[in-house]
Amino acid sequence: MTPMVRLPLTTELALLGFLNKQPMHGYEIHRRMSDPSGLGQVWRIKQSQLYSLLNRLEDEGYVTATLEPQEA
Repeated sequence: MTPMVRLPLTTELALLGFLNKQPMHGYEIHRRMSDPSGLGQVWRIKQSQLYSLLNRLEDEGYVTATLEPQEA
């Protein structure tokens, strides 16, 4: 029996498309995906689901996360 190959879902491909242009925070990606004049007409994604997908993409080696200290 051949092992199943898991292909990225369309939402994951959209995330990779956003990150291919420039590094972004998860919040910024969510804001852009929720924009009613753009993908917000087609996709609905909760912020927690977005972060879960980003974590999965990082675990699979598609993206790299960095922490940036911010002022209060």
